[in-house]
Amino acid sequence: MKNAVFILSMLLLLGACKEEPAKPAEEGFNGIRYTATGSLGINVVHKFNTADLKQNTDYVTAAGDTISIEQLRYYFSNVQLKNADGIWVNLGNYNLLDIEDAASMKVAITNVPAGTYNKIRFYIGVDSVANSSGAQEGALNPANDMFWSWNTGYIFFRLKGKFNGNNPLALDIGGIANLPVIEADLASFKQKSNAITINTEFNLADVFTTPTNYNLRTMPSMIHSASSEGAPVLRDNIQSGVFVITSVQ
Repeated sequence: MKNAVFILSMLLLLGACKEEPAKPAEEGFNGIRYTATGSLGINVVHKFNTADLKQNTDYVTAAGDTISIEQLRYYFSNVQLKNADGIWVNLGNYNLLDIEDAASMKVAITNVPAGTYNKIRFYIGVDSVANSSGAQEGALNPANDMFWSWNTGYIFFRLKGKFNGNNPLALDIGGIANLPVIEADLASFKQKSNAITINTEFNLADVFTTPTNYNLRTMPSMIHSASSEGAPVLRDNIQSGVFVITSVQ
């Protein structure tokens, strides 16, 4: 009987000391990873430096101009993800974001191919094919009042309001040479899912600075043509850091 108890005790001890099988190490990756066809959400929050951007509120630019915003609208299109093979995958979206429409600030894209992606790129405007194809439907419908003409295409970015008192401010940026292209690194936002959301901030203050302080007293405050001297300056400012990724979930 003692021997039986001893044997049983040893079996229990050996069972308790047995190591759990090692869990397989997760495959290493940098960026966001879709294990199957999935969806991508992009949420945009508008700021003026650290303050939430509001209409009809005074803000001071880096050049010392006081501006008040009545309208802010722009196209957010052709979201592309760079995969592990260095190939850009274009998700083919056309969205019109409008500060007066909170729902428009949540971009939803489906049918994202499975894969690992370490960079994102998108346009503030529309691509050359869409821009030269004439009036279209959906977000590109001329009824949205973001279409110039068959010859000059779409208004990519529109900002309207007042500056330095009651001086009118109207900046319509268009023309394919003035298309802002935004690119951001995703390598530090390690996330694996089939439904991923990227949260971003749009800082309007940076539209008027970096790399060039845009002085509304000396530069055009009314732009309605792709040939305006102010258009390429604002294009460079928009694509040089206006958008920042704050988190990926």
